[in-house]
Amino acid sequence: MKSLLNMLYDYAIDSSIIKYNVSRNVRNISYKKFAQPKKKTAEEQIFMGKEETSVIELAMKQYKKTKNVAYLAIGLNFTLGLRVGELVALKKEDFSEKVVHIQRQEVKKYIHDESGAVKRDGYEVVWYTKTRESNREIVLTSNAKAFFKLICQINEQKGFCSEYLLLNAQGERMHNDAINNTLRRINKKIETSQKGNHSIRKTCISNLAASKLLSDEEIRMFAGHKDISTTQQSYIFATEPLEDRVSAYEAAISGKMPDVNVFKGVQTI
Repeated sequence: MKSLLNMLYDYAIDSSIIKYNVSRNVRNISYKKFAQPKKKTAEEQIFMGKEETSVIELAMKQYKKTKNVAYLAIGLNFTLGLRVGELVALKKEDFSEKVVHIQRQEVKKYIHDESGAVKRDGYEVVWYTKTRESNREIVLTSNAKAFFKLICQINEQKGFCSEYLLLNAQGERMHNDAINNTLRRINKKIETSQKGNHSIRKTCISNLAASKLLSDEEIRMFAGHKDISTTQQSYIFATEPLEDRVSAYEAAISGKMPDVNVFKGVQTI
């Protein structure tokens, strides 16, 4: 495109129409600055089909091998669908018999050094959530209760007394890096594309939608979103591969069509 502009301007100069080629002074044009970003496929954003089962089974196996509670945290979050900052900020007191109250989050901590420059300084827990709607209660399923009980028992056996639920080998609160690093190892072992905790969150929310047992409002509240449009546009995907959804398409499209035998009398040329 720029070459064409140069030719046009050069012709205009030769024809004494203009005196200056503006195009030759335009630099660093990249199509990337104007191109629409490619949207990731569902397979790249959620743990689809048997992947979810594979991740949880491997996480349990790896926990038995390494005693790293981050593996159990992965299983727990498939039942809660939390943001990673919400997950690692959970306290035991947040859990009641039927629900867990999401009311805080871990965030990156920044400080000013002697020169006044802003520098990262680890993480900290803040007593507020990402949005007002993110402060919510989530129903505990039987699997969620089982993971919670198991993690509490492990902490007790190790003699840890922290108020937080997810602890590292030293009994200190786990950071979000521990979750995502553990997930990277699992992704590599099951040979799937690299997906982080947000993919677990999207998988959980997609499962809720696929069940067709909950209203849009319930799913929105579970996700902690202000508008259901956010949930529908960015968090809900088909949970099974296309080849496993053929029967659903058949029922939806062919359900009201005449019996296939009606075509037997149709002659073809």
